[in-house]
Amino acid sequence: VSLDIHLNRTLRNGLRTTITLMQLVETGRDSYQKTLFSYDMDTCKTLRELLQASLMKVWLRNVFKYGNLADRCPIQPVRSSPTLISSKRVWVTVSYPPPLQADYEVRNFQLENNSIPAYLPPGSYRLHDTNYYGRPKGKQRRLVATFVLDIKFY
Repeated sequence: VSLDIHLNRTLRNGLRTTITLMQLVETGRDSYQKTLFSYDMDTCKTLRELLQASLMKVWLRNVFKYGNLADRCPIQPVRSSPTLISSKRVWVTVSYPPPLQADYEVRNFQLENNSIPAYLPPGSYRLHDTNYYGRPKGKQRRLVATFVLDIKFY
């Protein structure tokens, strides 16, 4: 898995992230998504504390090994591009090779055995990540980025 993140502005304190892990379950002709957990967190605070000895800490450290992701806020664009300055959104592309030089990237990411909880059986899973400014349950969320990652454990 490779991931390119292009920023058109600095991400500051107040940025929130919701991460939801769902198991994709097939029963004959039907299939559904069973939510295993959903976290909503202050992104900058989480990066500062690295979630002290939790599953998220193990996952974040695993991801950091494969890229140059920022580990604290503010998260700033590495370079500026005239094509990005006029845009008011941040986007995530999951394609390789990238069309532009990415600000942050993950290359050839692989889940390490110790980052897969023993209670997760082999199967198909979906990780949904949403980044926004606003209150967790508020109506006035300002979306920054979202991505969905499908995972298969063997």
